Order: sequence, then C-alpha cells, then structure tokens
Amino acid sequence: MPLEFRTEYNQIPWRNIARMRDIVVHNYETIDKSILWSVANEETDKIKEFCQEILKEVI
Repeated sequence: MPLEFRTEYNQIPWRNIARMRDIVVHNYETIDKSILWSVANEETDKIKEFCQEILKEVI
C-alpha cells in the first residue's frame, strides 16, 4: 500500500501485516500453526470490515 494510504488509515497495523507476510514466506516451516490460524480467523475479519468501509467512501 502507498505510504499516503497507510498514513491516512493508520488504524490498520500495516507493519504487523508486513511482518507476518515475511515470516510466512521466509520461515514457513517454523511457524506456530495455531498462531497463524488465530490471526487468519480473528484479524482478517477486522481487515475485511476496514476494506468494506473504504469501499463505501470511494463508491
């Protein structure tokens, strides 16, 4: 995401999302699967809601 967008919508933990991506891509075999599952189930709903709100603003 562009810096302007991340700055405007700073309520999303952009840095944490990027870190999680790096861990998944580069250290997949050492990931605690229960933590990954928890993030996938709990945090993605928050991001989905955020995206839906942004879409309402631009449509």
